Amino acid sequence: MNRKQNSRDQANGRVLNFLIRNNDELITVPLYAPLKTEFDDLMQQIGEAKSNQIEEVKPKTFQNKLYKKDMALTVYKYVMRALVNAKFNNNTPLVTAFSKSISFIAKAKNLDALGRATGLKDLIVNNIGELNTITPDDIAEMELAISKFKDIMVIPTYRIKMRKATGTDLIPGLLNAIDAVKKQIGKLIHSWLPHLAAEWDLLIKVGVSTGIRHTSIILHFTDAETETNLKNIKVTLTNDVVTIKKKSTARGWVRALSMESGNWTATCESPYFHTHIITNIPILYRKIARFEIQMRKINE
Repeated sequence: MNRKQNSRDQANGRVLNFLIRNNDELITVPLYAPLKTEFDDLMQQIGEAKSNQIEEVKPKTFQNKLYKKDMALTVYKYVMRALVNAKFNNNTPLVTAFSKSISFIAKAKNLDALGRATGLKDLIVNNIGELNTITPDDIAEMELAISKFKDIMVIPTYRIKMRKATGTDLIPGLLNAIDAVKKQIGKLIHSWLPHLAAEWDLLIKVGVSTGIRHTSIILHFTDAETETNLKNIKVTLTNDVVTIKKKSTARGWVRALSMESGNWTATCESPYFHTHIITNIPILYRKIARFEIQMRKINE
């Protein structure tokens, strides 16, 4: 998964927690049940696709260094033997070629390390008649170590690129499909459970890493007479130490995040409505305090 896909997947996790937490209300909404089933199926498919991808990437990322070190140690061991032979035979070109430290392979970039190890092994093979301390078994040992590193370095990347090129990388399509299901669930929530709409709109946002667990309080303002949503209601939240000021949205919502635990007071004001005060609001970690507030006009 790339960074953008991972953000979308995290948003799906927040949605799942929301659906579980509010299941008692959601299950009463017509057409919700089949959408939830479809959502769960897609979440499972995404999880399986992620696991398959991790299985291929994992050898490259976690075993690459181990196999590279093993290749460097194995080739270097026989290069040192070959160097002794070359010096004994006064073969200056071979002495120069074999006068390498282990870091010549171990510290090189992966492709360079592979090329250098293969080159030294081939040089030994091509001069096997002169290098009489090197046996066929020694050459086989070098070839095996080189092969292991080559496989771990190349195959996972190749497989992932091939999946993308042939359209068999399932994750993008699954993420698009689950987005479509979330959109339908969101329409149901806005229509049938409007008191949950503000939470929903927050948690589906891609890239909101903190998630809904940091929402502390949600207030919804309506006109007591007309029941219409009220915007620009000034809300002051305080615990006598910290003060937070908010204004209601066009749909009448106010949301405050990451408030300290304890008792708070909310003062709700407007030039056209009577001031409404709520005292002793218990704010608890990972709990959301919700209020539906009907404001009464001053002339009433």
